[in-house]
Amino acid sequence: MTFSIVFDLDGTLIDSVPDVMGALNRFLNSQNRRQLKIDEVKSMVGMGAKVMIDKAFIATGDPIQPEGLSEFIQLYLSYYRQHPAEETVVYPGARDVLEAFFSGGIKMGICTNKPFGMTQLILDELGLAKYFCGVTGGDNVPF
Repeated sequence: MTFSIVFDLDGTLIDSVPDVMGALNRFLNSQNRRQLKIDEVKSMVGMGAKVMIDKAFIATGDPIQPEGLSEFIQLYLSYYRQHPAEETVVYPGARDVLEAFFSGGIKMGICTNKPFGMTQLILDELGLAKYFCGVTGGDNVPF
């Protein structure tokens, strides 16, 4: 019998909130808005960049105008790409579990709402990419 395991990424294998916060605060600064604290950002993550940016705009002033959202997402992602895994950490024990499964021949994948390119970049920077034979992000599947 062959086994496969598919993991979520953020909050399951890694804590990326510090880097997400850094990128979000650089983005907010570019829009002349106040910086957010880590607890505020933690309450905004989990549903993708669109929802997070919308929540960040509400928390720091007027809501976002829908016509600007696509541009703002791209700007936020450009900040995130500059420092994708500077403060991101692999949860204690997660690397050991991945290594044990990998060594045991278990195929593993990632399914996340983080954009595919960012996911690949983060997995590479953290030295985790080698464990996964498949990765899907929030932008490389049609649903």
